[in-house]
Amino acid sequence: QVRPHGLDSTSHMRLLDPCDVDALVSVRGMVVRTSPVVPDLKVGYFVCEVCGATRAIGIDRGHVEEPQVCDQADGGCGSRGCFQMAHNRCTFADKQMVRLQETPAEVPAGETPASLLLFCHDDLVDAVQPGDRVEATGVYRAQPRRVNPKITKVKAVYKTYLDVIHFQVVERGEAGGNRASSESGN
Repeated sequence: QVRPHGLDSTSHMRLLDPCDVDALVSVRGMVVRTSPVVPDLKVGYFVCEVCGATRAIGIDRGHVEEPQVCDQADGGCGSRGCFQMAHNRCTFADKQMVRLQETPAEVPAGETPASLLLFCHDDLVDAVQPGDRVEATGVYRAQPRRVNPKITKVKAVYKTYLDVIHFQVVERGEAGGNRASSESGN
């Protein structure tokens, strides 16, 4: 797996704007919070409750589309709305949320530090701990906020986050010991 890092320029969190969405960016800051590791669905495995036919469906932009018809061409029964997800047969990956905040030296006088939400996957999970000063390289994303998860209507304001590709630990925090300048995700 290729993990690009060491970009020519590092963006400041305050200066990230809509033209940076879906672009590779690098930001520096201090890790202030990490979430527990959570399973992230990669492939959904569905079983027809009528005939037992199975179907594996990959994730597409964060969603798995449940099959509507048990296709007779694939040896199914032709029933509609009969599929049930078999959670124990699905494929999952590790996922973790990390909150990155501007370092005190970068915060303008009288301002509150800016922060950015990062999502780490697989081997980048638990690569950093709160207190670490890091340079995170990843793809800056924007996702519409839903008024209600069960309704398709979305707000005009988008939630932004960084899908991390690489972490460069600049300085370990007190909790992580006094190791300096190590890399994760090579």
